[in-house]
Order: sequence, then C-alpha cells, then structure tokens
Amino acid sequence: MSTAHATFTKEQFEALPNQDRYELIDGRLVKKDMSNIASYFGNVIYTLLFNYSLKTKSGHAFGDNTNYACFTDDPELVRKPDASWFSKSRAPKALTREAYTVAPDLIVEAISPRESAEKTERKIQQFFDAGTLEAWIVYPEINILHRHFATGSGGRRYGVDDVIDGAPLLPGFSFKLADILAAAP
Repeated sequence: MSTAHATFTKEQFEALPNQDRYELIDGRLVKKDMSNIASYFGNVIYTLLFNYSLKTKSGHAFGDNTNYACFTDDPELVRKPDASWFSKSRAPKALTREAYTVAPDLIVEAISPRESAEKTERKIQQFFDAGTLEAWIVYPEINILHRHFATGSGGRRYGVDDVIDGAPLLPGFSFKLADILAAAP
C-alpha cells in the first residue's frame, strides 16, 4: 500500500511498523528531515538532558522517537521533537507505547538544511499551545541555538562559545555548543 496520499488516524499511525521517522500531520505521514549533523546534535542534547535527569532526579528526558499527541485542537496530530524533557511533577507516570497526551516542559529541535522556518515555527507553536514551556532550536550547521519561551518574552540567541544555562526550568544544567562540536567525530 502506498502511503504517499493515504490518510491515517493516530491509532493507525501508531500501529505502523515504520513510523519511527515520521510524524502524523493533517492525517498524512510526514518524514522527519534529519541530517547526520542535526541528528548528532539532537542526540547529544538528549544525552545531556538524560544525564542531568539521572543526577538531579528532577525530571525525565526523551529522545527523538517519542510520540506526542497532546494537541487538543488536533487530536490526530502526532509530533516528535528531537529531544524533550519533563519536570518530575508533569512527567508521564509510566512508559507507554502510545503517544503521550501531556506536552513536555521542553522540546529541542535540531534543524537540518532542508527544514523550513515556517514548519519549525508551526511545530513550536503547536507545542506551546499544548503547554510546553520552552523550545530550544539548534542550527548545527551555523552553531547557533535559539531559546524560546511560551510566554514570548526573554528568548535568547546563543553562539558557539556561549554557555547555555537551562535555569530556571533546569537549574544547574549548562553546556556550550563548542563542547558538542569538540566531541564530534
């Protein structure tokens, strides 16, 4: 069966054996554009968030194959940020195969050259509307990270040598893009 023009419900999407690199948008499978560099940055930031969570016991980190269906205005929408993080008080109570219906506190998107600003901004807004507090948008090809807040205030642009401080959401969490680059193969 060709999926190019087929439409799916959230339940049908979750039952697909090959849905790990797709999102469900307007009933259609949309392949996530991930370059090797963007994938690397997303995975490293997920690992940093995971290690932070283990150390502080303050929350839980999830990787790029985590499904979210937390969008009340579009119950068939399934999104997958490149990394996400929940505070302990808002985290899902158990791991599940189904999409999470609660928005994470933080999403991270590592941008590939083929991704459009419009699609990225739409995704961020969907998460903000669902209850996400922060979004970190990483542009690995130019070594920039943009930090956005759901409130619309206090956003910041970080360069390669700036310290990205996760407070107040992630107190004590920090890193430099330069350190991620230095560890790259």
